[in-house]
Amino acid sequence: MIVEYLRQLSFSFFNTPPQKTVVSPSRNKISEDPDLKIIWNKLIDQYFNADPELKKYKVVWSGRSQKRVLASCNIYSKVVRVAPAMKFGDAPLFIEPLLYHELCHAVVGFITVGRKRVFHSRQFRAQEARHPQIELLNQWIKLGGWTKSVRISKRNTTKRPSKSY
Repeated sequence: MIVEYLRQLSFSFFNTPPQKTVVSPSRNKISEDPDLKIIWNKLIDQYFNADPELKKYKVVWSGRSQKRVLASCNIYSKVVRVAPAMKFGDAPLFIEPLLYHELCHAVVGFITVGRKRVFHSRQFRAQEARHPQIELLNQWIKLGGWTKSVRISKRNTTKRPSKSY
């Protein structure tokens, strides 16, 4: 039911085969994924009054295989990395609410309580609740959707050959 609803809302890139993250020749410069950036900018326009600071963020597929982290937002380097497993199974249907979650990190940042950083504060949760698909994303994760996508991605990606000496 959740998946069928989200399929109706999906972008065309969900129907195209996944592509590898492209690393530019100069060290540590990762090129943005244009499809992820379209969704990122759409969310900024819709929820954050087209804030030009948020549009400076790069949105890329992570070069690492992830088991626990769906995406991350670095507010200092202004880079959002999305786990490659989000290309598999039903995961692409949840890219929009996932990117919205990361946008909330970019907007709210974190608070410090004692020696701890709190990334999902009350202010963050209130901001996040504005997106209608956040609960669907959370349900998908709780019902094992993320775990399933990780398993599928492992089956569909080739392992690097071991070095022989």
